[in-house]
Amino acid sequence: MRILKYIFLVMCIVPLALMFLRMGEYQKEENTYNEIKRIVAEQRIRDGQKAVPDWVNPNDLINFDSLLDKNRETVGYIRIDGTKIDYPVVRTEKDSDRYLNTGFNGNKSIYGTIFEDSAGGLNLTNNILHGHNMKNGSMFGSLKKFDDEKYTESHKLIKYITENTVYLYETVCFFTASGRNSILLKNLVPYSKEEFEALKDTITANKGIFYGDMEWGEQYITLATCEYSHKSGQCYVIGRLMDKYKFKETD
Repeated sequence: MRILKYIFLVMCIVPLALMFLRMGEYQKEENTYNEIKRIVAEQRIRDGQKAVPDWVNPNDLINFDSLLDKNRETVGYIRIDGTKIDYPVVRTEKDSDRYLNTGFNGNKSIYGTIFEDSAGGLNLTNNILHGHNMKNGSMFGSLKKFDDEKYTESHKLIKYITENTVYLYETVCFFTASGRNSILLKNLVPYSKEEFEALKDTITANKGIFYGDMEWGEQYITLATCEYSHKSGQCYVIGRLMDKYKFKETD
């Protein structure tokens, strides 16, 4: 009887211990990224520059050098006001998947780091960013909320910030699909109007929601994270470039 009591206690204690351990890991990662946000200070706008657009906030004019000091593979900063999406972005041409389990500081991390897909880019038709779907809503954990029109309307503006420019995108599409969908993977960065139309057809076939027009010749950003209604499922939020503001001259 005493043995059964011990077994019962162990069955209760072990799950609790694992839960507190995971909570500790989450808090550690939150602290890491909060520190990164603190070092991203406001830039001084040079005299003579054009007026700052209304959609640009002072905290969008980031000190990019401070990010490069911590990680030389930094290429941008992704932000959606009113959400937890507020993170630096890295890019590697080889082995970018290592950032799935590597933090911005280079340490092993359950959060990983938001990273650009080497297939896309700012100068191409689509810049694809990957991040984890964390249960506490961190990283890209809030993307699933964009299946709601009211939520999307309140959080539709996506900002992608580089060392000298703030790019403004407006959310135009939400959909989920298998991450192994070969047609989707082939056309996610379309190089022709035909590939672009095939991408839209794939989105429609997967019951995607269009919040705005998607037209060939425009530039887009796509935020991607895992989801669980499909095998190897992915959740996608696509934004169309609406405006950009250059806040700093580079050498």
